[in-house]
Amino acid sequence: MDLDFVCVHAGRPAPELTRRDVARALLAVPSGVALVAVPDLRRALAAVGNPLSPHFWDSAKTTLGAIESGNATVGDVQRWLESTGTEPLLLTRSFFVWPEEDERGPVAREMFQRLVSFLEERVASGEIDPDALVLRDERAREAYEDLQERWLNGPLPDGRVPGIAVSDEQDEELFAAWDEEEAYALSELRRILAELP
Repeated sequence: MDLDFVCVHAGRPAPELTRRDVARALLAVPSGVALVAVPDLRRALAAVGNPLSPHFWDSAKTTLGAIESGNATVGDVQRWLESTGTEPLLLTRSFFVWPEEDERGPVAREMFQRLVSFLEERVASGEIDPDALVLRDERAREAYEDLQERWLNGPLPDGRVPGIAVSDEQDEELFAAWDEEEAYALSELRRILAELP
């Protein structure tokens, strides 16, 4: 694992990589491999003028070390990923839950990416402080959660409300699956009945 791997994984050049990009790439390989790669990645990013921060690198080593030793929970890893400042919360206060990455429909993928972009803009403007998040500052975390709640429940320029749009898409997929199961059950019932005298 090297800087080129991170760039390909994130789909961005090295000077534009975010903490989230690096964290997701580190989590995409075995934790032992990632731990060994951290020092070289840190030096390589510093060399291209994108050093991230000491707090991020310390948290990466701590989290990857906990994963490697078997002491990290899924919640610990998710919280670390969210502390990058641009990872949408898996579960919000209003109980909105993003579908798993491989189960997102077109609307959910679009809204998720829009939220990531929105959060990246807030990090760039200084409204979100990733160092405060990684240091578990409660006020920073509360502000981060509030920001995402407002975004999910506020209208976009086209009038769609992100949280509602994603939920509606999930409902449509669920109803379509039910319809498919019902159609199959009906066809089986008709087949069985046709065999009776």
